[in-house]
Amino acid sequence: MGIMNLMEAAARFAAVEADLELAREPMIAAACQMVAGRSRDLIGVPKAEWAPLAPETLERKGGVNTPLLESGALRASISWNADRNQGFVGTNDGVGVFMELGTSRGAPPRSFLALAAEIEGPAVAKMMSKVVGTAIGGRLATGSQVGEFFHLAKEVAHMVSDAVDHVSDSLDEMEQSGKQNR
Repeated sequence: MGIMNLMEAAARFAAVEADLELAREPMIAAACQMVAGRSRDLIGVPKAEWAPLAPETLERKGGVNTPLLESGALRASISWNADRNQGFVGTNDGVGVFMELGTSRGAPPRSFLALAAEIEGPAVAKMMSKVVGTAIGGRLATGSQVGEFFHLAKEVAHMVSDAVDHVSDSLDEMEQSGKQNR
């Protein structure tokens, strides 16, 4: 880039600001997508951070250690939304609150939402720092190209997530039919 005078620097900073403004909402949406996908992936898989399932729960599940997974409804209920300044990942399934935080009756917390955010945090930060660095370096594509890239990335992530959900649902159905045939 070389040495700039104050007017050139001000123009460059304005361009960086405009590029980052155009990238803000797609970056927030991509981050939400990443956390939602990871939270779905955590359901049904034991984690060292979680208390083990109670013996009676394991017995009810036929000895299968699949924390948080009963019917697949909790996994299916995880959604996200984002706007210009913030994003949300969560569930409208009331069981999700009890699983995330635990209960006063002694059910331990098995945080799938906060854990997903913690796990995805470095990848989200890396994604955002690349966009910021690219904008500062003057190499960020035009705003419409940035939006198109994030839109395409979001669509691909949706397709992958849908495929994973479909396979997971099929496995759940096969497991349930196997239990019924016993």
